[in-house]
Formats: sequence, C-alpha cells, structure tokens
Amino acid sequence: MTEPRSEPRLAPRLPFLLRGAVTVVALAGSSLAACGGAQTPDAEKHHAFFVRSALAPPPAGQSGATGCVYSGSPDQATLFKGHVDLGVAATYQLTLLVEAAEPSTTMTVTGAHVVLTQGDKTLSDTETVANAFIDAGKDAVVLIGMFDPVTRDELDSALRTRHATQLVVANIELRGRNPSGGGDVVSPVFSFGIEVCSGCLVDFSSGNDNTARVQPNCLMPARPDTHRPCFPGQDEPVPCQLCVGTSPACDPGQP
Repeated sequence: MTEPRSEPRLAPRLPFLLRGAVTVVALAGSSLAACGGAQTPDAEKHHAFFVRSALAPPPAGQSGATGCVYSGSPDQATLFKGHVDLGVAATYQLTLLVEAAEPSTTMTVTGAHVVLTQGDKTLSDTETVANAFIDAGKDAVVLIGMFDPVTRDELDSALRTRHATQLVVANIELRGRNPSGGGDVVSPVFSFGIEVCSGCLVDFSSGNDNTARVQPNCLMPARPDTHRPCFPGQDEPVPCQLCVGTSPACDPGQP
C-alpha cells in the first residue's frame, strides 16, 4: 500500500450498553505520552478520582445486536496495551474504568485532556468531551476517542504494508467535579501505549473460497454466528467479510 487511503471505515456498533456507575462519550482527541496503562502522579493537583484500568473487549458471548456490555465492575478483563488497525478503524476508542479516590464520594467526569506522542514528537494535544457519573463506592466507564482525523491519516499514510506497525502513547488527564460542591478536580495522568497498523487485524481465514481461481480471496459470506467486534479494527481480529469492498486493507491481495 503506497498511498494514503481515505475509503469509508467501519463504524463502531452502537449503542453501547454500559452498566453500573457509568456513562460515556468522548470525541476527537489524542493523548499525553507514556506507556502500558500507568498512572503518573502530580502532587500539585487534587486527585479526587483516578483511572483504574483500560478495559479489554467483552467476551464474544456478551456481544449482540444491542451492542457491547461494559460494566462498572473491577473484575473485567483489562488491557496493558492497545492495538488498532487504521485500515479498518477511524479511531481508537479507549474504554476506561474510573473510580473516586474516597469511597463515600460521588464524582462527575466532565472532560479529558489527551495528548498523543510518538517518541519525542507530540502528534496532537486536545481537550475533549468525556462524561461519566461515579457513584459512591462504585466505578464508572468512560469512552474516549484517541485520534482526530488529521492525526489518524498521518499515521495511516506511513504504514506501507499490513505488517508495518508504529507505537504511539496516549496520556489522558480526566477532569471533573463533586456535584455536591467544591472546585474542579483532575485525575492523575493515565498513560497507555497503542500499537498502530493498517491491515494487521483483518482475518481472512473464514472468508477464503478454496474453489475460486484467485487465491487468497474473501469470497465466502460471513456465517450467522461470526463474532462482530465491538469496535471493528481494534484489539481483536475483524473478519474480512465485514470490510471487504470498503477498505483496501480488507483485500487479501494487498501486501
């Protein structure tokens, strides 16, 4: 693949079903540098809440027509690093589990400061919307999009083959307040590495028709029980049938 691709991308399957002390949504964005889902303390700021972990996709059996189930339970599977295929996905949707520092306190998340870096280079530095209510003694789920369109296309254009990867680091500082009073508060910076590729997560195994003249191919239709990822092109394989014809990355003939 020698040219940037601007073909339509698969949209995430929405709505998302978030259970517990929840709520979602964050747009655009990017992130602050570091790696592997670590908290970076800041002694000069009052940290009334913090990011507990980055959440892994729910098991296949929990995905359905209503969307993907993310709960406020701390027992969910977590991620130490993310993977995103920009040949399929428009951004990386980082799903965070957040918790109040004091178990008797309720908090609201109102926004996020997200900075994406690659080595010593800052790719983007963005204030973005994020909403969640953290009930006393419970956790909440926050969803934040990591890549704005310019940053996404810049990364994608540098990935010449489906085997090429780049590592970017997102540092996220959440902002919020106690709804019962008090000033604004922030979380410690949460740092998370994301491996970026273009075509590496596309799975051709279930789509190949062995009787066809051209090998390999993606001519077989998807089975009714085919697992459809919560976020196609993110953190788990995506069957080629879900994106063939809409993205060059889903063409098995592409290098």
